[in-house]
Amino acid sequence: MRVTSKAAQRGSGKLVLILLVVLVALLLAVGTAAALYLTGVISPLGNGGNNVEEVAEDESGEERPPAPARGPARYLEMEDAITVNISREDGRRAILQARLQVMSRDEEILDSVEEHMPLIRNNLINLFGDQQFEDITSSEGKNALREEALKEINSVLEEEGHWPHVEAVYFTNFVTQ
Repeated sequence: MRVTSKAAQRGSGKLVLILLVVLVALLLAVGTAAALYLTGVISPLGNGGNNVEEVAEDESGEERPPAPARGPARYLEMEDAITVNISREDGRRAILQARLQVMSRDEEILDSVEEHMPLIRNNLINLFGDQQFEDITSSEGKNALREEALKEINSVLEEEGHWPHVEAVYFTNFVTQ
């Protein structure tokens, strides 16, 4: 009876080992699929199983590529800080200095931003220079300015014939005096 008991234990031990290996392989496969989906490498087939990208049209009827798929965020740092004089309510002058980074999920969009950086910087300098000190010292004021900067950058891209898919502008340094 002892021989049968040891054989049964060895057989059940092998079964447990096989089940553990299968379970680990299954968890790795599910984890890999989830990671690829969340990073945008793979996407759900939301158009009846046909994963063909549709072409969008802008206001003029010109065909444009669709917005980039949800992929990894890519950033472009504006090399120099933007420094401007701004007004205070009491009539005195103040200084605003801001460093920015632009975020998109499409490298071509960031290339377009870099190509038109002189015009973008000019427009941002004008935008920042029109601000009142008291309006931009709060979090809400800074966020509103960020949103205005985003609109301005996308506006420049659109005016220059590029598809405006800059998703966000971030202040990496923001100083007022």
